[in-house]
This record gives sequence, structure tokens and C-alpha cells, in this order.
Amino acid sequence: PVLRGPAPAPMERLRGRYRFMLQLRHPRSGIVRGAARTAAERLQTEARKAHIRLLVDIDPTEML
Repeated sequence: PVLRGPAPAPMERLRGRYRFMLQLRHPRSGIVRGAARTAAERLQTEARKAHIRLLVDIDPTEML
């Protein structure tokens, strides 16, 4: 498994919002999908309270 980030996104600021990305890679994609889904569900409530928008993109076509 490889974890990269969190780090500023390639377009760090877009429409007045700062963006960061985290990349998780594993040879067995099902493990990553499950972990991402679980983490997103657990973090969503706290993110909303802090006015943070949390997006999860499985198999992104680009990293912008």
C-alpha cells in the first residue's frame, strides 16, 4: 500500500477555495475502495461542521 499526501492539489486554489489531495494505492483495489468509503462516511459529519467539503474520487481520470 502507498499513501501520498495530504498535499496541495495541482491547482491549489480554485474559485477561492484551497484544495488538498490524498492518494491511496494498493494492488487490490477493493481494499482501497472499502477504506475510502469508510473513511469518507466517518469524516463527513465533522467536515460539514468545519465547513469543509470532502470529495472522494475512486479511479480519477485526472488529478486537477
